[in-house]
Amino acid sequence: MPGERPPPTATAPRRTWLADLANALAHAQDAGEAAERLAEQIVRLSPGASARVYLLGPGDRCATCPRARECTTRDRCLHLAAERGTFAQLPTVAERIPRTLSPWADALGATTLERRVRVAQEIAAPGQPAAGQPAQEGDAVSLLLSLRAGAEVVGVVAIRVDGPVPAESESVAEEAAFLAGAAVRAAISRAQERRRFEQLLLVNDLGRKVNSILNLDLLLRQAVVDIQRTFGYRHVSLFLVDRETRRVAMKAESSRYPRGDRAEGSMDLGQGIVGRAARSGRTVRVDDVTAEPDYVDWWPDTRSEVAVPVRIGGVVEAVVNVESDVVAAFSEADVLVLETAAHQLAIAMENARLFGRVKESEEEYRTLVESATTGVLQVDTAGHTAYANPAIGDLTGIDRTTALSRFADPADLAVPEDRPRVATAMAAALRGERRRDLEFRAARADGKPRFVTAELQPLLSESGVRKGVLMLLRDVTREKELQSQLHQSEKLKAMGEMVSGVAHELNNPLAGILGYAQLFLSQPTEQWSRRDVEKIESNARRCKRIVENLLTFARQSRSERQRATVNEVIESVIALNEYQFRLDNVEMVRAFDPKVPAVALDVSRWQQVFINLAQNAREAMVESGAPVRRITFTTRRRADDIEIRVEDTGPGIPRHLLTRVFDPFFTTREHGTGLGLGLCYGIVTDHGGTITADSEPGKGAAITIRLPCGPAAEDAPPTPVAPRPDAHQAGFDLKVLVVDDEQVVREVVTHVLELHGYDVDTAKDSTEALEKLAANPYDAMLTDLRMPGELDGMGLHKRVRESHPELAARVIFMTGDVLENDVFRDIDALGLPYVRKPFDIRELARVVNGVTAHTPLARKPR
Repeated sequence: MPGERPPPTATAPRRTWLADLANALAHAQDAGEAAERLAEQIVRLSPGASARVYLLGPGDRCATCPRARECTTRDRCLHLAAERGTFAQLPTVAERIPRTLSPWADALGATTLERRVRVAQEIAAPGQPAAGQPAQEGDAVSLLLSLRAGAEVVGVVAIRVDGPVPAESESVAEEAAFLAGAAVRAAISRAQERRRFEQLLLVNDLGRKVNSILNLDLLLRQAVVDIQRTFGYRHVSLFLVDRETRRVAMKAESSRYPRGDRAEGSMDLGQGIVGRAARSGRTVRVDDVTAEPDYVDWWPDTRSEVAVPVRIGGVVEAVVNVESDVVAAFSEADVLVLETAAHQLAIAMENARLFGRVKESEEEYRTLVESATTGVLQVDTAGHTAYANPAIGDLTGIDRTTALSRFADPADLAVPEDRPRVATAMAAALRGERRRDLEFRAARADGKPRFVTAELQPLLSESGVRKGVLMLLRDVTREKELQSQLHQSEKLKAMGEMVSGVAHELNNPLAGILGYAQLFLSQPTEQWSRRDVEKIESNARRCKRIVENLLTFARQSRSERQRATVNEVIESVIALNEYQFRLDNVEMVRAFDPKVPAVALDVSRWQQVFINLAQNAREAMVESGAPVRRITFTTRRRADDIEIRVEDTGPGIPRHLLTRVFDPFFTTREHGTGLGLGLCYGIVTDHGGTITADSEPGKGAAITIRLPCGPAAEDAPPTPVAPRPDAHQAGFDLKVLVVDDEQVVREVVTHVLELHGYDVDTAKDSTEALEKLAANPYDAMLTDLRMPGELDGMGLHKRVRESHPELAARVIFMTGDVLENDVFRDIDALGLPYVRKPFDIRELARVVNGVTAHTPLARKPR
């Protein structure tokens, strides 16, 4: 054809032709394109030439090959990669040729470039008579040349020409086959490297995907699906190894083709390809499973198989099995990719198992926490409640879902009075300070608070980062009640022992009061001495103090604290017990530091402490027959603490018992209860203090208490005293109603208030009081709390609020119920004043004057 380059015969055209071929091969993207370029150049060898280029495939689906019967080795076949010109056989017939058929086997077995295979056109295709028949002159012939890359044969090129092939053309064709073989091998290598790189990228993506799945069963099912779809394998299965039963069982599988009957799902360790990989811990690759005597037939059309072990901590835990219907379908590159995927799968399985164990542990601990009777709160770093267990509902009387919203701030668990203490402790815990003995009253939905002991534990990560606070709450209401009962029992025991002493202490001043009163009655009024009247008052006050001390000690309180000094508390205890102790020749010595400050104390409980310590010391000295019997109470201010020592001159405490004396129910006395010092320890520690015992045998014992009091405050300037109102003007033009069932009380109060200028009406009960309130306006009302009749003092006040609201804020209560703390709590809740019987007339006047002077009264003028 015009413009086409002539066939290469001379040296220069031959070099040009080969150069064109080399350039075309250099630009080929893959092996198929290199075969196309070779066929295009070959047909230019001579006019009418045709070419077919066959490449050896990586493996073949022999079960579906139409020429399988002609192939005895079931090995790699020759695949038609390019064709130019015309041949007698159709391409569809010759597109795949078994490599064992002649003359193709001869061409593939050629070892030198000089060896060529020539056949007649009629036998140039497979299935025809064997080669070797000499060609006749003028016949069309085929020349078969192997495509080689070094020692490796990669294919065959078949050249058809009309008539004999010139020697020059054969030589050029041989060189062209040599160049094409190298180009095909290079293209195959590039394709393999590219596929390996792409597979590794896919393995990496697979690893990321499976590592995000933390459910083991789901992970295994997803892994086989991803491996099968990612790499295009025909069948992928995953087996788990059971070391106890020494079996390998299929756990998950994925295939491009469904199958009917399912094969046996497990096998013995070491059986078949999978069993061998599980037992040896090494990858097993089989190119032709029909040659395996112990092959387990999982899929009917399987021809080659790879089993890759999955190791976790060096132990084979699973096997990934990949199957193909092609002989020798898996290369070394495939094995590397599968081993990499197995490594990724091992990491994912370990993560899933660890997560499973963590989840099981979490569920176990959650079950323990959820079923615990101790309340559990988890507080985040912002101080907000993040979790509450059901016990919080039992403690507060509301369900925990509501509790999480209502107690978003943990301090809201406490009653309003205790919230500042809880908030302060929580703030310290969030800073990393542990608190073990926080006690407060928890608010309940029914309005009945519960006593709670809380432990605040800061939560830290392994790196030391603060994660919040764990708050453990224990309901100690019942313990408090029992402790109170024990406390009261000890009080009653002590009271029984001091009754005779108290009676004596009361009888002495009462004898003076009665004597002087009788003297007054036997003498004319003008002979009464003011000094004698003062003695009556002094002895009456002495009786009042004794009764107050006794009742304060006997009162069954709810652990309420007020500011008081330990000096005053010890003095009240000595006053109650001094006479009784003198009967046993026991001297009670005071060594008080006047600089000891007032602190918040539960006075009645601290009286119990000092009474117990004094009683223990007295009994020890009396039982031992100590010649000198002395108890010394010493108080000292020591920096931020108050030190209190109670020392005796008894036989002392044995050294080996010093650490046990404060244990509950521990006693060395035959009839002792062992409760005294145990209660002392509880009361002292409840106030934040410490108590210790020290002794030298034969030299007495000493109990030391240290109570925190804070830094010493500078002396404050004296509080200016308001000028006293004129006693005769304070109640001018004011009218007061006095309600009490005792006539003597009504008379005394009337006399006192009249001295201050008040106009006083009296009533003996609530019925009479309501009648007078309906008939007259009053500026103030004093009423007893306990009265016979329809209404007591509280009931009368409630009726006054309804019918005379302007007077409700000017009601003053009088009470002798000094044992009932609830009474004073109720009065304080109303914000009203009260006076205790027996009252000082100056105190009574001060309270009434204060109410009428500072409380506005909205009523019509008379």
